[in-house]
Amino acid sequence: MSSRFQRTLQVTLTFALTLNAQTNAPREFEVISIKAHRPDDPQQRDPQFSPGYARFTSTGSALRYVIAFAYGMSNHGSHLIGGPAWIRSSNATYDIEATIPEGTIAPGTPYSAARQRLLPMVQALLRDRFHLQVHREMSEMPVYVVTLAKNGPLLQKASIEERDCPGPETPASASVTCHKLAGGRGRGIRGSAVTLNDFLQYLENWLDRPLVDETGIDGLFNIQTSGWRDFHPEDPSDPNANVTATTNPGAADLPTLPDIFEKLGLKVKAQKGRSPAIVVDGIEKPSEN
Repeated sequence: MSSRFQRTLQVTLTFALTLNAQTNAPREFEVISIKAHRPDDPQQRDPQFSPGYARFTSTGSALRYVIAFAYGMSNHGSHLIGGPAWIRSSNATYDIEATIPEGTIAPGTPYSAARQRLLPMVQALLRDRFHLQVHREMSEMPVYVVTLAKNGPLLQKASIEERDCPGPETPASASVTCHKLAGGRGRGIRGSAVTLNDFLQYLENWLDRPLVDETGIDGLFNIQTSGWRDFHPEDPSDPNANVTATTNPGAADLPTLPDIFEKLGLKVKAQKGRSPAIVVDGIEKPSEN
């Protein structure tokens, strides 16, 4: 092989690798505004990407929730470990607005794929402005394990496929949405096109332990539940304790959460298990702008 051909090949490969790295490198937000949330401001909106993937916004949401969102976790406290005490304070709330560069998300990109590209941008924002340093780990802790019931799942398939999902501009109250849920323990939870993981992450907001999915179920489903009674492990010291309802006279007519799971062809059991967590190794309060 001639030396001239070798040099040409080397230049070509170097250019290709550089172009590939630039293509796959996470983009950065164009304009970022971070301000401490005023205590007298009643507005509160969870971290989200706005219509058309134009902006990332979070209004009055706790910083720990923004961190959980950036790393694809629910707001359950067990998923965030370490760091200074102030990040868990109710006063650690910020109004964050960041502009997403035009063309970052191609038209028609499914929401799940768009999130995979956008969440690293939120992570970079937290590193740059809050000097956030984290690492992931699997931690041993009390959990609720979700498995298939004896006769298999009874989940109703959604009327829409992932490739046809509308963007994040569609409100949760619309007739067809993807990866969005509404409701709560007293009213029940509603999601017209959600994954089981979406449902379990949302459900964790009302639980004292994280949920571990051992069903292996994929796809979009139409999940509509009734309200349920509060519940707890029958014997917290027993890692294999069954989940039972609390004795709340006002909720005596409501089903238990295990009943809700049973209607979906699933089982839930309290035990010790491993759950993913984000460990905060370092963080600072940001300078405002």
